[in-house]
Amino acid sequence: MYPNSGWCRRCVAISSLLAILLLPKAAAGDAASLNRCSQPTEAYLAGDYPATIAALLSDSDASTDPVARLLLAHAYLATNRNNEALTLFAATSDLADLEAWQRFATEIADRHPGQLRVYLLKGDAQACHFSRS
Repeated sequence: MYPNSGWCRRCVAISSLLAILLLPKAAAGDAASLNRCSQPTEAYLAGDYPATIAALLSDSDASTDPVARLLLAHAYLATNRNNEALTLFAATSDLADLEAWQRFATEIADRHPGQLRVYLLKGDAQACHFSRS
């Protein structure tokens, strides 16, 4: 709005500083999500939704991981456990969680090009991103 004002420059500087400080934390969280969800993700991509659900439910740390929660929600949705899916989708509305989900979906899409289920995950991530904009 005020591109040449000092206020705008300060906002850009503060945003850049926050990005530098928070980026390593986000990357570490993404790596943890990829590691935690690697076996359930492979099961999901193979269409083995019960195995996806079992793997995620057996991991006690998965409940605090937004990527694991959303992957579980998709597996619930695929097995017509719609109430459980809706509960998990509704519980994941934090912007940081949705950004982690988008990074995860993009990474999975890059690793598995042409896999149809990947497009569902990536499309969901994009929809979440745009609905928050």
